[in-house]
Amino acid sequence: MPRAHVSMWGSSGEWVPPAGGGTLRSDNFNRANEDPLNVPSDGGSAWVELLGTDWNVNGNVARIGGVVWTPAVTYLEASNSNVIVKAKMTAAPSSPNSNWGLTARIVDADNHWRVVYRINVPDLALQKRVAGSFTTVGTPAAGSLSVNDEVSLEVNSSHQWTVKVNGSPVITGVTDSDNSSGTKHGLVAHFNSGPDTMSWDDFSVTAN
Repeated sequence: MPRAHVSMWGSSGEWVPPAGGGTLRSDNFNRANEDPLNVPSDGGSAWVELLGTDWNVNGNVARIGGVVWTPAVTYLEASNSNVIVKAKMTAAPSSPNSNWGLTARIVDADNHWRVVYRINVPDLALQKRVAGSFTTVGTPAAGSLSVNDEVSLEVNSSHQWTVKVNGSPVITGVTDSDNSSGTKHGLVAHFNSGPDTMSWDDFSVTAN
């Protein structure tokens, strides 16, 4: 049974298209159920399963099925490495030791960035994967997410990283240029028993 969560950062409002640098990619997942994820609502190039399989749309949200012992990643090509990646967590992980998250600056399966909600801690952690090894960067933000909280993973041309929840910064002060050539961005999940009921909605990638 999914666990209840109380947000440390307040409730999220109605989703609106990103402002600022302009939306590069987006998907609201409002379409018939599909497996695997295919062409997003922005009509651009299709989702690509980089790690794991069975990324799908079910009930107008993105989900992942099956059993995932290693990180599962799906992405959209945005042709820009300086971005704001956003999505709502429409269902929290239901399995112990599960992670829900977003990924950015993907070079390949062994080199990318991610922010993950670690339900067993609970916290949000900013991590980089370089040559296959994960490192937590900066100080994780302690606390639980609530359903429909919006998480954003942001990086600019100076390689400064910020994580926000509902628009409020929760991880700051990180500057790191690893994987700076990555122009693919998307969703990440990690759990040790499945399928898990975690889900994503209102995904967007905005130029930063």
